This record gives sequence, structure tokens and C-alpha cells, in this order.
Amino acid sequence: MAQPADRPSLSRHRGPSGYTLVELLAVVLILGMLTVLAGPILVRRLQVDPVAAASEGLRQAQAEVRRLAVGSGARLSLRSDGLEWRGPAGLGVAYHCPDGVAVQWRGLAPALPMADLVIDARGRSGDVLVTISKGPARATWVISGLSGAWFAPAVGAAGTGPL
Repeated sequence: MAQPADRPSLSRHRGPSGYTLVELLAVVLILGMLTVLAGPILVRRLQVDPVAAASEGLRQAQAEVRRLAVGSGARLSLRSDGLEWRGPAGLGVAYHCPDGVAVQWRGLAPALPMADLVIDARGRSGDVLVTISKGPARATWVISGLSGAWFAPAVGAAGTGPL
């Protein structure tokens, strides 16, 4: 004869299930504290640094003009009117600095302010010191005339003092 299968009994009295109100309030309290602590950090990470944005935008514009100069075999320039940086007319290279960002370009030899960065047909230009600032935030870069690479100048290097 077959034995009846073991089945849980269907009883009206079940054990406690779910969470108590105190447990739910504790979880909400912990999540609230984490949000309060992490909120400012997340907001800062989401904000765009205007000096970094200007550095990257100008780096891309300079690289594009250099690429076009080598590709066309012509001497081209990246020209500034203060906030707007443009490549040669009709080539579609332009960058507008974020509001309040100041950009200064100086040649390293001679150390004179520049309005144009001239790039020859081989992709070469003079070495340039670029200072990008907004309020107390400041970034200084040297553009290598031979490669077009941007790098931070050595501390105390000639020509890297205040502009």
C-alpha cells in the first residue's frame, strides 16, 4: 500500500512573515543618511569643469587644424578673437570657450602673446604656452611645435611664470 506524500499542513495559523515597521524605518533611515553623505560628491562629479572643457576643446581644434594642414599640404592657422577659436574659413573647425574662461597663448621663443597658431604643411608650429583660467582654477600647457602634443610644463621651467 502506498504511503501518503508528506505535505505541509494547511493550518490557519501561519508564522510571522514580512518586515516590521521598525525594520523598514531603519532601512529608510540608513538610505537617507547615505544619500545625504553621497549627494554633494555625486553633484560635483556631474558638474563639468570649464577649464578642463576649454583645454580639451582647444586641444581638439588644434589637432584638427594640424591634421588638415598635413592632409592639404597647406599652411593653416588656428585664430582667436578672444573667446572663439577658428580654423581656416570653410573647414568647419571652431571652438567657443565656456563663459568666463580666459585663454592666453604665448610663443615660447619669443615669449610674445599670440592670436594665431600657424601650422605648416608638415604639421609643425612654434612651441606655445597656453594658460586657461576661470577664477582661481587654472591650467597651463605647452604645445610641442613638432608633434602638436600638449603637456604640462616642468615646474620652474623658463617661460612658465605668470602671464
